[in-house]
Parts: sequence; structure tokens; C-alpha cells
Amino acid sequence: MSIFHKILVGLIFLTIPFNFFFACRTLKTHQIWREKIIKLEKQIAQTEKESYELKYGVRDKKTGELTQKGILQIECELDSIMFQRGRAWLNAAAEINTETGEVKLDGLTPNPHNIVVGTILYCFDSVWDKDSVNTEGRYIGKFTVTDVDETGIVVEPSMDMTQSISKQRFIDKLKTASEEWDLYEKMPRDEHAMYAKMSEDAIRDLMPSATVDEFINDGKDDPEKPGMKYERKLRDYERIFDSVSSKSAKLENLIVSAQFDEAYTKNALEDAKGLETAQENLKKQLADQLDKVQAEYDAIANHLKTLNARYQLYVDKIQKVRAENIKLAKQIDAAQREAAKRIYARANASGVASAF
Repeated sequence: MSIFHKILVGLIFLTIPFNFFFACRTLKTHQIWREKIIKLEKQIAQTEKESYELKYGVRDKKTGELTQKGILQIECELDSIMFQRGRAWLNAAAEINTETGEVKLDGLTPNPHNIVVGTILYCFDSVWDKDSVNTEGRYIGKFTVTDVDETGIVVEPSMDMTQSISKQRFIDKLKTASEEWDLYEKMPRDEHAMYAKMSEDAIRDLMPSATVDEFINDGKDDPEKPGMKYERKLRDYERIFDSVSSKSAKLENLIVSAQFDEAYTKNALEDAKGLETAQENLKKQLADQLDKVQAEYDAIANHLKTLNARYQLYVDKIQKVRAENIKLAKQIDAAQREAAKRIYARANASGVASAF
């Protein structure tokens, strides 16, 4: 063996401990990194699982049913809610013209509001307080957009404002509205879930006594149908409000007609009272005239009675004179006959009768 080979072998033996040390360190490093890789892979798998569950939801391994909603399900529900609700603009500053019912709404969000002229909006008070539900958070009414600009709109009531009663009633309602309004493109829907998490006391404070039991018993066991859940009948508020508005307009027309009839009746009653007074005066005048006529009638009757008495007296006298005249006429006739006989007798005696 040459010296070079001996030196090389010696150097190899000298480097064996160092190589052994570095080999051990390498193995240890590989072991540590493998453990970290396994741990990180588990973390990645867990993160991917959590990410998948966050996105698609959690399902039961046995039944496959969805036990926890994910982002996609929530987005679908949100899209469904947004589609059903329509666009909304909240906390708009309202400037109300109490003379005409026109309302200017500024500070609409989102901006730009993308509202066009002719859009129908359902307006509510922005302030909501269950303790003052009768004055705040109320449904104000249905409005039509008549003008728009970059930050605001102008709306007018969609209802018929030609009747003075309707207009005044709506103006009075606007006077009690708050200075901030919520605007909805669609009338908010009635849903079972809206009251599911509310306590019974809160529902009783919120709802009228006539319908409060419907909301309290919704989703609970139906006492009239054992084994079944009671389901409250949902209300179509848009149809209800439109129906109430239409009925109110008809009633207001009836009120106007009744007021007109009342005024006409009052005028007719006043005319009748005037005519009655005139008739009473005429009756009094006729009564006075009747008294005079009666007095004249009595005088005429008395005079007629006197005339009848005189007439009867004259008739009796005439009858008596006539009887006497007839008697005299008979006597004259008898005397004339007797005279004629005597004349005839004398004529015969003297021979004068032969000449005739």
C-alpha cells in the first residue's frame, strides 16, 4: 500500500466521527421535517375541511342531511330574501310638504340609488320602538316617484288625493311621521320566522289582543288538532293595505255624498220651515178672512131669512089675492053669463033675435 493510500485511509478514519455526527443530524432533521410535514398536512386537511364546510355546509355522515349551513346556502337564502324584499333604501331624510302631501327624500343609501321616475315605493318610519308602536315604525303609505336627482327623490302619495277628506286624513298622518324614512321597492312579506324568536310578552306588547294568539301559537302544538303543529295564516299586507285604501276611498265618497245630502236636506228643511211659516201666516190670514166671511155669511143668512120670510109673506098675499081674483073672476063670469041670458031673453021677447 502506498503512502498516499495510507494517508487517505487515515483521513477517512479521521472523518468517520464527523460523518457519523452529520448523518445523525441529517436523520434528525429529516425526522423533524417529516413530523412537521405530517402535522402541516393534517392542518391543511383540517383547514380544507373547514373551508369546505364553511362554503358548502356540514352534513351528517350517516344520513347526509345538512346540519349546519354554509356560505353558499346562506348566500342563496340572502339572495332569496333580497329578491323577495326587493331593493331598500334606509334612513332617508324626509322633508314633508304638509300642504300638498309631497315629500322630498335625501341621503339615500346605497348611492347611486338607481331610482327612476314612476317607481312605486312603500314607505315606513325609520324609528322602531315596540313601546310606541302606534306612533313610530309605522307604515306611512304607498308613494310614486315624481322627480329624481343624484342624492334624493321626490315622491307623492299614490292614493287619490282629489277628495278633501282623503287628503286631509293623509296630511294628518304625514304630520306624525318621523324625519327619517325607510323605502322599500316591495311591500315586506309576512313570515313565520319573524316572530319565532320573540318572547310571548314581547308579542303581546306588539300585537293587538284580537290576533295575538295567532302569533303566540304559531309553530306550537295545535290544541284542536293533536299531533299537529299550529300554522298561522300569513297575510298579504300589500293587498290588505290596498283593499283598506280602496274601501276608505269608497267610504269617504259615501261620506261626501252623505254630507252633500245632509246639506241639501238642511237647506230643504230651512226652505220647508220658511214655507211652513208662510203657510202659517197664510193660514192666519185665511182664518181672519174666514171670520169675516163667516160674519158676512151669517149676515147674509139672516138677511136671506128675512127675505124668505118676506117672500113667504108676499107669496101668501099673492095666493090670497089670486084666490080672491079667481073668486071675483068667477063672480064676474057668472054675472056676465046671467047678464047675457037676460039680454038674450029680452032680445027674443022683442023679436030682435030673428035679425041675428
